[in-house]
Amino acid sequence: MVNIELYKTIITVDAEEELKEIYYYIKVHLKEEVIARKLIYRIQKEIFDLEYMPKKYKVLKKNKRKEIHQKTIKNYNIIYEIHDNKVHILHIFYSRRNYLKLI
Repeated sequence: MVNIELYKTIITVDAEEELKEIYYYIKVHLKEEVIARKLIYRIQKEIFDLEYMPKKYKVLKKNKRKEIHQKTIKNYNIIYEIHDNKVHILHIFYSRRNYLKLI
């Protein structure tokens, strides 16, 4: 039997707000409510999939204390760090945004 280490996922207030802004923008400005719901569902699913192997995604920044990772879904980047078997979702950015200056 394979022993899989699970991580707990914690979504920060900033990331939660960014997810709401993505939904609002697509629903209201682009007038695509169904697409907005599907995208948010997909992003949330991908976030919770990080419970299994969060270290396999790209490392953006690394120092002695932490590593900041990036996972891309469609045109969005999930920015997160790992501490004590917990995945902290820090931000969710549109991929064309210069998000590296913001983290």
